[in-house]
Amino acid sequence: MNEQKKDGLSGIVDLIWLNQANASFKEEEGFLSMDLDGTHYDRVLLSRCFPFDEPETHISVTDCDLKELGMIRDLQDLSEESREACRLELARKYFTREILSIEKIKERYGFTHWEVTLASGKKTFSVQDTYRAITKITSDHLLIYDVDGNVYEIKSVDALPHRSYRHLELYL
Repeated sequence: MNEQKKDGLSGIVDLIWLNQANASFKEEEGFLSMDLDGTHYDRVLLSRCFPFDEPETHISVTDCDLKELGMIRDLQDLSEESREACRLELARKYFTREILSIEKIKERYGFTHWEVTLASGKKTFSVQDTYRAITKITSDHLLIYDVDGNVYEIKSVDALPHRSYRHLELYL
C-alpha cells in the first residue's frame, strides 16, 4: 500500500526544471512559445513565484489550460534569446505604473478618483472598494488596482511627499 501511495504522488510532485538544454522560448505572433524536448507549445504563460523578492528566479511555465509544463529556476539558465523573450513577456504581464505623488483622492458614489503624478506625467484613474484595491507588499510598498485592471505601484510610502501621504493615509 505504501508503494501505491508513493507512485500515486510522484505524478503530482514531478517538476521539470527548464534550462537551455531542454527548452527554448521565442515570441511568435505576439505570444511566447516554447519548444520542450522536441514538443512545440504555440503559447505558454509565465508566472513568477516570488515576484517582488526574486523576479528572475522560480518562474512557472504553463500552457493555456494552466497545466504546468515546468519551472525556470533562474533566467540565467536559459540561452540569451530565450532569456530576452521571457523577460519581455514578464515585463508585459507584470507591468505597473509607479506613482511619484498623489495630488488628490476624491470619494464619490462608492469610488475613489485619484489624481497622481507618474514618471510619464499626470494621470487620473478610479478605484472601486479602495480598501480591497490596495495591496500591501510590505508596510512601505503598495500596489493599487484600478477599475480597468491597471496596476499602480508606490515603491515607498515613506518617500512620498508629505501632502501625498496625507491623501493616502485614510486608506492604509
